[in-house]
Parts: sequence; structure tokens; C-alpha cells
Amino acid sequence: SPVFVRRKTRNPPTDLSEILIEITRSCRELTTLILDHNVVHAEQVTAIASSCPKLEHLSVNYCVALDDQFIEDTIPHWQSLKTLDIRHTYIDQEGIMMLMQHYPNLTVLHHGGNWISDFIFRSSRGITASY
Repeated sequence: SPVFVRRKTRNPPTDLSEILIEITRSCRELTTLILDHNVVHAEQVTAIASSCPKLEHLSVNYCVALDDQFIEDTIPHWQSLKTLDIRHTYIDQEGIMMLMQHYPNLTVLHHGGNWISDFIFRSSRGITASY
């Protein structure tokens, strides 16, 4: 069902990241977040992460401003993450290794990787990797 957020201010946010942060602060039970095709940066997603501790499914497909820093910054916040879509981002092998080490519940990873990252995921913890 839709979630409506009412601000008690005369100046509502106009920037997408401010809107997302405001919504997630009001939705601490949020389990799925799709940010596909948006210009969000690691710092903004980290702010969102700190407000959504129960997030299980995240898609940042085509969020081209995200890189390994995004993975590193969100590690303390999303221990319940099960599904992650990082296709068309700048997350490389180092970020994928961080995912494997720090996200114990991650079972599905959608990435635009190469044969090395695909091999790493298929050979560890039963994670399903797809392109």
C-alpha cells in the first residue's frame, strides 16, 4: 500500500535525495527499495540506509554514481539484506568481495559483472548471481 509522508514545514524538499531520506525516516519498516535510474550518491544512500534497518531488497540498477564506497558505507546498516541489484554501477571486484564478507543474508545479487565476479559468487555460500 502507498505510504504518505507529511512534513511539518513550509519548504518541502525538492531534491530527490532529500525526498528519499524524508520518506525513509518515516518508514522504518521498509523492506524493499527500488532506486533504479536515479542520480543518488553513496552518502545519500547511506543516510537512507541508517533509517531502514529492515531493508531486505534493494535495487540501484543504473545508479551510475555508486561505487565501492556505497558498499563500504552501508555495511553497518543492512545486515538483513537478501537481494541486491547493482547492475550498471561502478561497484567492482573489491565491492563484490565486501558484499560476500559482510552481508550474511545476501542470497541474490544482480550485477553487470564479468566472469570473475560470477565465479566468485557461484562458488561461495550458494549465492545466486545474475547479470
